Amino acid sequence: VLENLTGGLHQIRRARSMLITGEDGAGKEQLACLLHTLSGRPGALVRIHAGELGRNPKASAKQLLPERGSVFLRDIEDMAPDAQEELLTFLNGEARRRDLLFFASTQARSWDLASVHGIRRELLIRVSQTEIRLPGIATREKDLLRLAEDVTYDTVRLEGRRVADLRLEADSL
Repeated sequence: VLENLTGGLHQIRRARSMLITGEDGAGKEQLACLLHTLSGRPGALVRIHAGELGRNPKASAKQLLPERGSVFLRDIEDMAPDAQEELLTFLNGEARRRDLLFFASTQARSWDLASVHGIRRELLIRVSQTEIRLPGIATREKDLLRLAEDVTYDTVRLEGRRVADLRLEADSL
């Protein structure tokens, strides 16, 4: 997670969505939480398991999503076709009026999401403007000095009073 934090912060300023890939336990959700907090996004981070979308007819996707903030969509490969259609309709319509950043996560390889897992290409394009591939847990190398320098550089670019607020918010997460 920490090795990808710096690149994610740079990309989050430009993108409206991010696909985070990696094995189970690699830290996809933690990376999304950190990026949401450190980027200074307004609003909350809402976590939704993609497999739950479309299961409750009383709770549509647009009812589950906040007006502002970020959405962490866990295991996008588990999303049912009807839920994909509903989310795509929301993204092409009402989402444009909301200030939302989407993080979609998957354990699958990104190029397999459409062909193997049946994720609609239009939806995949909408939720993966940027992709971060977390390395396998066993193959990560530790480079804490470089990471500390990169994170410090990004932190220095924030207003001083905002850094204290972000630290409090990160501690509460």
